[in-house]
Amino acid sequence: MMTSRLCLRAAARPTPISRPATCIGLRASLSAGWPGTRVFASTPQHRKADHASRVQVVQGEKHAKQLPKENAKPESMDKEQPAEPTQNDPLLAEQTKSNKEQRKADWRIIKDMSQYLWPKDDMGTRLRVGLSVALLIGAKVLNVQVPFYFKSIVDSMNIDFHTLGGTAASVAGTAIFAYGATRIGATVFQEMRNAVFASVAQKAIRRVAANVFKHLLNLDLSFHLARQTGGLSRAIDRGTKGISFLLTSMVFHILPTALEISLVCSILTYQFGWKFAVITASTMAAYTWFTIATTAWRTKFRKAANAADNKGATVELDSLINYEAVKYFNNEKYEVGRYDRALKGYEDASIKVATSLAYLNSGQNLIFSTAL
Repeated sequence: MMTSRLCLRAAARPTPISRPATCIGLRASLSAGWPGTRVFASTPQHRKADHASRVQVVQGEKHAKQLPKENAKPESMDKEQPAEPTQNDPLLAEQTKSNKEQRKADWRIIKDMSQYLWPKDDMGTRLRVGLSVALLIGAKVLNVQVPFYFKSIVDSMNIDFHTLGGTAASVAGTAIFAYGATRIGATVFQEMRNAVFASVAQKAIRRVAANVFKHLLNLDLSFHLARQTGGLSRAIDRGTKGISFLLTSMVFHILPTALEISLVCSILTYQFGWKFAVITASTMAAYTWFTIATTAWRTKFRKAANAADNKGATVELDSLINYEAVKYFNNEKYEVGRYDRALKGYEDASIKVATSLAYLNSGQNLIFSTAL
């Protein structure tokens, strides 16, 4: 009887199923967390599901413990300096060029911009540019007449009005009216010129910005993976704003200034002799040479400031976009240090720009004062 009972118990006892070595190893690793945890073929379904969920929890905890060890920022990174830009970095690095290369690049830019001033397929833009030039010439001619009318007013004040049988208004009234009319006319022509040319400048800015954006979208993936979004956007914004100044200088500053100097020299030669015209022409030649030479020397400071500005914008935008990663690795101090170093570089370059500008203005005033 006893023997039959023992045989029945042995037959009713559940036998464990065979498992591969990997499962055995996993069970051994989990035994420390849950000692005595087993899964047999006869185990109820709810216990199997509970066991599987606990295995997933343990694996997730182990993975979370190992992940910071692999990707954690070491303490030495707080003192690590960011990689310095290289010559192959067009946005952050200061591009060094010789004077000859720089002149070629400047002429190439002027040539490219000229197609926006006189497009072949846009007659409206051509008419606006022509009207702007006509208004400019009118304003220059009126500006030249202003000093002569002022001279007539001053001379008329020395006349004895009683001997002429008139009053100050009757004698100097015509000169005063002409003086005011020429000043007002010159101002009106200049403002009309700006209003007419604004459409040309804004259309050029829109076309250039659209072409640049299209070019950026057509670049390969490696360029965009460099994550220089901040510096790139800052460079595009700076370039589009400079287009208006460049076009205005090409149309209204270079040739019109030369025209005005020619008119003044001609009038001085006619009124006072060739010596005054030579002094004026020599002064303008010295002024032009000094301005061009000093500006070429100052260009390196402006490039350094632009490179530092691009770098700071890149660090700032990249840190804000990757805010979660910065907070996860406690990189706030590191990112602030990078941004502060970029601002320090921009500060130093801006000081040099301001100092060199003071030198330029002082030299220009010295040339004018000496000529006077």
